[in-house]
Amino acid sequence: MHFFGGIKAGSVFNEICLFCAFKGSQTLVHKLHDKQLEVFVNFLACFIKPEYLKMLPKPLVELDLTNQTLYSEIYIGKVAENLVAANPKHPTNKDFLQKVAKAYVACGKCMQTKLPLRSLTLQALSTINHIVRGHSEAGAQLKKLAGIMKHLVPQESDITREIIRYTIDPTLAQYKEGDNMVMWWANVMSTGKYPALSRVIRGAVSIFHGPMVESSFSLMGDMIDPKSSNMNISTFNAIQTTKYAMKSRGMTATTMFQRADVKFGPVDKRLCQNMRSDEVCWKKG
Repeated sequence: MHFFGGIKAGSVFNEICLFCAFKGSQTLVHKLHDKQLEVFVNFLACFIKPEYLKMLPKPLVELDLTNQTLYSEIYIGKVAENLVAANPKHPTNKDFLQKVAKAYVACGKCMQTKLPLRSLTLQALSTINHIVRGHSEAGAQLKKLAGIMKHLVPQESDITREIIRYTIDPTLAQYKEGDNMVMWWANVMSTGKYPALSRVIRGAVSIFHGPMVESSFSLMGDMIDPKSSNMNISTFNAIQTTKYAMKSRGMTATTMFQRADVKFGPVDKRLCQNMRSDEVCWKKG
Protein backbone atom coordinates (compact mmCIF):
# COMPACT_ATOMS: atom_id res chain seq x y z
CA MET A 1 0.00 0.00 0.00
CA HIS A 2 2.89 2.33 0.79
CA PHE A 3 4.33 1.85 -2.70
CA PHE A 4 1.01 2.34 -4.50
CA GLY A 5 0.48 5.53 -2.54
CA GLY A 6 3.98 6.49 -3.60
CA ILE A 7 3.08 6.17 -7.28
CA LYS A 8 0.10 8.48 -6.85
CA ALA A 9 2.19 10.80 -4.71
CA GLY A 10 4.89 10.70 -7.37
CA SER A 11 2.38 11.76 -9.99
CA VAL A 12 1.17 14.60 -7.79
CA PHE A 13 4.78 15.52 -6.97
CA ASN A 14 5.54 15.79 -10.70
CA GLU A 15 2.59 18.14 -11.15
CA ILE A 16 3.67 20.16 -8.09
CA CYS A 17 7.20 20.44 -9.52
CA LEU A 18 5.70 21.66 -12.79
CA PHE A 19 3.64 24.24 -10.89
CA CYS A 20 6.52 25.39 -8.67
CA ALA A 21 8.83 25.78 -11.66
CA PHE A 22 6.55 28.59 -12.90
CA LYS A 23 5.72 30.15 -9.53
CA GLY A 24 8.45 32.79 -9.66
CA SER A 25 8.21 36.33 -10.97
CA GLN A 26 10.27 35.65 -14.13
CA THR A 27 8.39 35.19 -17.40
CA LEU A 28 8.55 31.46 -18.20
CA VAL A 29 5.38 30.89 -20.21
CA HIS A 30 7.52 29.99 -23.26
CA LYS A 31 8.92 26.98 -21.36
CA LEU A 32 5.64 25.58 -20.07
CA HIS A 33 4.96 23.27 -23.01
CA ASP A 34 8.42 21.67 -22.97
CA LYS A 35 8.41 21.38 -19.17
CA GLN A 36 5.14 19.49 -19.05
CA LEU A 37 6.39 17.11 -21.75
CA GLU A 38 9.51 16.52 -19.68
CA VAL A 39 7.49 15.82 -16.52
CA PHE A 40 5.20 13.37 -18.32
CA VAL A 41 8.02 11.52 -20.11
CA ASN A 42 9.99 11.18 -16.86
CA PHE A 43 6.95 9.55 -15.28
CA LEU A 44 6.30 7.18 -18.20
CA ALA A 45 9.96 6.11 -18.25
CA CYS A 46 9.26 4.25 -14.99
CA PHE A 47 7.40 1.55 -16.92
CA ILE A 48 7.50 2.30 -20.69
CA LYS A 49 10.42 1.43 -22.99
CA PRO A 50 12.47 4.52 -23.94
CA GLU A 51 12.09 3.95 -27.69
CA TYR A 52 8.37 4.71 -27.38
CA LEU A 53 8.87 7.95 -25.47
CA LYS A 54 9.21 10.80 -27.94
CA MET A 55 9.08 14.40 -26.79
CA LEU A 56 6.12 15.05 -29.07
CA PRO A 57 2.56 15.80 -27.89
CA LYS A 58 0.53 13.64 -30.26
CA PRO A 59 2.44 10.34 -29.78
CA LEU A 60 2.41 10.80 -26.00
CA VAL A 61 -1.31 11.55 -25.81
CA GLU A 62 -2.19 8.66 -28.14
CA LEU A 63 0.18 6.19 -26.46
CA ASP A 64 -1.76 3.10 -25.36
CA LEU A 65 -0.56 2.67 -21.80
CA THR A 66 -2.45 -0.64 -21.45
CA ASN A 67 -0.34 -2.25 -24.21
CA GLN A 68 2.00 -4.50 -22.25
CA THR A 69 4.40 -4.88 -25.19
CA LEU A 70 5.49 -1.30 -24.46
CA TYR A 71 6.49 -2.10 -20.89
CA SER A 72 10.09 -2.09 -19.75
CA GLU A 73 11.28 -3.41 -16.41
CA ILE A 74 8.91 -1.61 -14.09
CA TYR A 75 10.50 0.69 -11.53
CA ILE A 76 9.29 -0.29 -8.07
CA GLY A 77 11.75 1.56 -5.88
CA LYS A 78 14.93 0.47 -4.11
CA VAL A 79 13.25 -1.09 -1.05
CA ALA A 80 10.77 -3.12 -3.12
CA GLU A 81 13.54 -4.23 -5.51
CA ASN A 82 15.60 -5.53 -2.59
CA LEU A 83 12.60 -7.42 -1.18
CA VAL A 84 11.81 -9.04 -4.53
CA ALA A 85 15.48 -9.91 -5.11
CA ALA A 86 15.72 -11.50 -1.66
CA ASN A 87 12.53 -13.53 -2.24
CA PRO A 88 12.43 -14.22 -6.00
CA LYS A 89 9.99 -17.13 -5.72
CA HIS A 90 7.59 -15.55 -3.29
CA PRO A 91 3.99 -16.15 -4.43
CA THR A 92 2.99 -12.50 -4.03
CA ASN A 93 5.65 -11.10 -6.39
CA LYS A 94 3.65 -11.56 -9.58
CA ASP A 95 0.49 -10.09 -8.12
CA PHE A 96 2.47 -7.17 -6.70
CA LEU A 97 4.05 -6.32 -10.07
CA GLN A 98 0.69 -6.51 -11.82
CA LYS A 99 -0.81 -4.08 -9.32
CA VAL A 100 2.17 -1.77 -9.75
CA ALA A 101 1.67 -1.75 -13.51
CA LYS A 102 -2.04 -1.06 -13.02
CA ALA A 103 -1.26 1.88 -10.73
CA TYR A 104 1.22 3.33 -13.22
CA VAL A 105 -1.30 3.03 -16.06
CA ALA A 106 -4.03 4.72 -14.01
CA CYS A 107 -1.77 7.66 -13.12
CA GLY A 108 -0.43 7.87 -16.69
CA LYS A 109 -3.94 8.05 -18.14
CA CYS A 110 -4.83 10.74 -15.63
CA MET A 111 -1.83 12.83 -16.73
CA GLN A 112 -2.67 12.24 -20.41
CA THR A 113 -6.08 13.73 -19.73
CA LYS A 114 -5.15 16.58 -17.39
CA LEU A 115 -1.95 17.95 -18.92
CA PRO A 116 -2.63 20.22 -21.95
CA LEU A 117 0.01 18.40 -24.00
CA ARG A 118 -1.65 19.20 -27.32
CA SER A 119 -2.36 22.85 -26.59
CA LEU A 120 -1.66 24.77 -29.80
CA THR A 121 -1.31 27.98 -27.81
CA LEU A 122 1.41 26.59 -25.52
CA GLN A 123 3.23 25.09 -28.50
CA ALA A 124 3.16 28.43 -30.29
CA LEU A 125 4.27 30.31 -27.17
CA SER A 126 7.36 28.10 -26.91
CA THR A 127 8.71 29.70 -30.11
CA ILE A 128 9.10 33.14 -28.55
CA ASN A 129 12.18 31.62 -26.93
CA HIS A 130 15.11 33.33 -28.65
CA ILE A 131 17.08 30.06 -28.60
CA VAL A 132 14.98 28.58 -31.42
CA ARG A 133 15.26 31.56 -33.76
CA GLY A 134 16.41 30.50 -37.22
CA HIS A 135 14.53 27.19 -37.35
CA SER A 136 11.76 26.81 -39.93
CA GLU A 137 9.35 25.21 -37.45
CA ALA A 138 9.87 28.14 -35.08
CA GLY A 139 8.88 30.53 -37.85
CA ALA A 140 5.76 28.50 -38.61
CA GLN A 141 4.75 28.46 -34.95
CA LEU A 142 5.30 32.22 -34.67
CA LYS A 143 2.82 32.67 -37.52
CA LYS A 144 0.33 30.52 -35.58
CA LEU A 145 0.92 32.63 -32.47
CA ALA A 146 0.23 35.76 -34.51
CA GLY A 147 -3.00 34.12 -35.66
CA ILE A 148 -4.00 33.31 -32.08
CA MET A 149 -3.26 36.91 -31.04
CA LYS A 150 -4.57 38.49 -34.23
CA HIS A 151 -6.45 41.10 -32.18
CA LEU A 152 -3.04 42.62 -31.40
CA VAL A 153 -1.89 42.79 -35.03
CA PRO A 154 -2.74 45.94 -37.03
CA GLN A 155 -4.70 45.08 -40.17
CA GLU A 156 -2.37 47.04 -42.43
CA SER A 157 0.77 45.21 -41.22
CA ASP A 158 2.46 42.28 -42.99
CA ILE A 159 3.45 40.21 -39.97
CA THR A 160 4.37 37.17 -42.07
CA ARG A 161 7.04 39.22 -43.78
CA GLU A 162 8.26 40.50 -40.42
CA ILE A 163 8.58 36.94 -39.08
CA ILE A 164 10.59 35.88 -42.15
CA ARG A 165 12.95 38.82 -41.72
CA TYR A 166 13.22 38.24 -37.95
CA THR A 167 14.11 34.56 -38.46
CA ILE A 168 17.18 35.34 -40.57
CA ASP A 169 18.15 38.80 -39.26
CA PRO A 170 21.95 38.65 -38.73
CA THR A 171 22.06 41.98 -36.88
CA LEU A 172 20.16 40.72 -33.83
CA ALA A 173 22.19 39.80 -30.76
CA GLN A 174 23.17 36.14 -30.46
CA TYR A 175 21.83 34.17 -27.54
CA LYS A 176 24.18 33.65 -24.63
CA GLU A 177 23.71 31.27 -21.72
CA GLY A 178 21.89 33.08 -18.93
CA ASP A 179 20.41 35.79 -21.15
CA ASN A 180 17.05 37.14 -20.04
CA MET A 181 14.43 36.51 -22.72
CA VAL A 182 12.38 39.60 -21.91
CA MET A 183 15.45 41.85 -22.07
CA TRP A 184 16.52 40.21 -25.33
CA TRP A 185 13.13 40.91 -26.89
CA ALA A 186 13.22 44.47 -25.51
CA ASN A 187 16.41 45.01 -27.52
CA VAL A 188 14.73 43.57 -30.62
CA MET A 189 11.74 45.87 -30.17
CA SER A 190 13.99 48.89 -29.72
CA THR A 191 15.27 48.45 -33.28
CA GLY A 192 11.81 49.32 -34.61
CA LYS A 193 12.11 46.72 -37.39
CA TYR A 194 9.26 44.50 -36.26
CA PRO A 195 6.34 46.64 -35.00
CA ALA A 196 3.57 44.05 -35.52
CA LEU A 197 5.64 41.13 -34.19
CA SER A 198 6.60 43.25 -31.19
CA ARG A 199 2.92 43.72 -30.30
CA VAL A 200 2.39 39.95 -30.38
CA ILE A 201 5.46 39.29 -28.24
CA ARG A 202 4.41 41.92 -25.68
CA GLY A 203 1.08 40.15 -25.38
CA ALA A 204 2.76 36.76 -25.02
CA VAL A 205 5.28 37.69 -22.32
CA SER A 206 2.63 39.54 -20.30
CA ILE A 207 0.38 36.47 -19.97
CA PHE A 208 -0.85 36.34 -16.39
CA HIS A 209 0.81 33.45 -14.54
CA GLY A 210 2.64 32.48 -11.39
CA PRO A 211 1.87 33.93 -7.93
CA MET A 212 0.10 36.92 -9.51
CA VAL A 213 -2.74 34.61 -10.54
CA GLU A 214 -3.18 33.38 -6.99
CA SER A 215 -3.09 36.87 -5.50
CA SER A 216 -5.64 38.09 -8.05
CA PHE A 217 -8.16 35.36 -7.25
CA SER A 218 -7.47 35.72 -3.54
CA LEU A 219 -8.06 39.47 -3.71
CA MET A 220 -11.22 39.02 -5.78
CA GLY A 221 -12.48 36.02 -3.81
CA ASP A 222 -15.68 37.72 -2.67
CA MET A 223 -16.45 39.18 -6.11
CA ILE A 224 -16.33 36.16 -8.43
CA ASP A 225 -19.44 34.05 -7.86
CA PRO A 226 -22.07 32.35 -10.08
CA LYS A 227 -23.88 35.66 -10.57
CA SER A 228 -20.79 37.63 -11.61
CA SER A 229 -18.83 34.96 -13.49
CA ASN A 230 -19.35 36.88 -16.76
CA MET A 231 -17.99 40.12 -15.35
CA ASN A 232 -16.53 42.46 -17.95
CA ILE A 233 -12.71 42.62 -17.91
CA SER A 234 -12.70 46.40 -17.44
CA THR A 235 -15.04 46.03 -14.45
CA PHE A 236 -12.85 43.30 -12.97
CA ASN A 237 -9.76 45.50 -13.39
CA ALA A 238 -11.47 48.49 -11.80
CA ILE A 239 -12.60 46.52 -8.75
CA GLN A 240 -9.22 44.82 -8.40
CA THR A 241 -7.36 48.15 -8.58
CA THR A 242 -9.66 49.74 -6.00
CA LYS A 243 -9.42 46.81 -3.59
CA TYR A 244 -5.66 46.67 -3.95
CA ALA A 245 -5.34 50.41 -3.25
CA MET A 246 -7.41 50.11 -0.09
CA LYS A 247 -5.61 46.97 1.06
CA SER A 248 -2.18 48.58 0.55
CA ARG A 249 -3.29 51.52 2.75
CA GLY A 250 -4.84 49.25 5.35
CA MET A 251 -8.21 50.91 4.91
CA THR A 252 -11.77 49.97 4.02
CA ALA A 253 -14.15 51.96 1.83
CA THR A 254 -15.87 53.24 4.97
CA THR A 255 -12.69 54.49 6.64
CA MET A 256 -11.30 55.94 3.39
CA PHE A 257 -14.30 58.24 2.87
CA GLN A 258 -15.23 58.74 6.50
CA ARG A 259 -16.10 62.32 7.55
CA ALA A 260 -15.19 63.69 10.93
CA ASP A 261 -18.64 65.24 11.17
CA VAL A 262 -21.19 63.03 9.43
CA LYS A 263 -23.91 65.68 9.53
CA PHE A 264 -22.04 68.89 8.67
CA GLY A 265 -18.77 67.69 7.17
CA PRO A 266 -18.05 68.41 3.45
CA VAL A 267 -19.22 65.77 0.95
CA ASP A 268 -16.74 64.30 -1.52
CA LYS A 269 -18.26 65.53 -4.81
CA ARG A 270 -16.15 63.18 -6.93
CA LEU A 271 -17.35 60.19 -4.91
CA CYS A 272 -20.96 61.24 -5.48
CA GLN A 273 -20.35 61.58 -9.23
CA ASN A 274 -18.79 58.12 -9.36
CA MET A 275 -21.70 56.62 -7.44
CA ARG A 276 -24.19 58.15 -9.88
CA SER A 277 -22.28 56.94 -12.94
CA ASP A 278 -21.95 53.47 -11.40
CA GLU A 279 -25.69 53.37 -10.83
CA VAL A 280 -26.33 54.23 -14.48
CA CYS A 281 -23.94 51.48 -15.64
CA TRP A 282 -25.57 48.99 -13.28
CA LYS A 283 -29.06 49.77 -14.59
CA LYS A 284 -27.87 49.32 -18.17
CA GLY A 285 -26.80 45.83 -17.14
